[in-house]
Amino acid sequence: MPSTYACSTALAYNPATNTWRLLPTAPISGRWGHAAVWTGTEMIVWGGASGSSPTSPSALFRDGARFDPKTNVWTKFADPAVEIDGRVEHVGIWSGKDLLVYGGFGTYISPSYGKKTGAKYTPGGSWTSIASPTDSELATPTRFASAAWFGADKLWVWGGGNGSSSSGTAVAGGATYDPLTDKWASMDTTDAPTARSRPSVIWTGKEAVIWGGSNFASGSTFYGDGKVYRP
Repeated sequence: MPSTYACSTALAYNPATNTWRLLPTAPISGRWGHAAVWTGTEMIVWGGASGSSPTSPSALFRDGARFDPKTNVWTKFADPAVEIDGRVEHVGIWSGKDLLVYGGFGTYISPSYGKKTGAKYTPGGSWTSIASPTDSELATPTRFASAAWFGADKLWVWGGGNGSSSSGTAVAGGATYDPLTDKWASMDTTDAPTARSRPSVIWTGKEAVIWGGSNFASGSTFYGDGKVYRP
């Protein structure tokens, strides 16, 4: 991925007036593959990569910032101390209280670039490590580019990729993470979609709709189907 793809600018769209406005410069550098969530009052951005290779440690970010659209002000928050390292294409989901980060693509740890670690960030507070799923709780727990959502008081992770960005394979299956108990549990895979990375997902409040994605190992398989998951 060309370094020019790591943008450092941002805009906000007002549907009431059908206008765009340029946001002030963020206190963090331009990046791609980061997590961005809406808390109800702020946007939180964390992680990601610059340049063309996320496998280079210097290209991976572990910093983040919050943006308040009412004050039009960015605030850089503390980097995690040891709770989580830099990564790209990770899960980043708002729980209603914390930013939950899991998985992603990072520096090489045999036999994969995939991550199975995670952490949570409380705005105005600190970082806390979360448990990593076991192989029985989430098959191939080292995964990136997964579908994820927060519903029924749990983080849900499904699909993604494992390996490297050029020769990885798509993975299936999923798991739930309970922030209150710090426990993972496997998801039912009956009638689940085929293995795929980077699928789209929306949570309706009652069910998750998963659609599209790719099996990037072949470089040419893209899916035009999807399924609905009801907890």
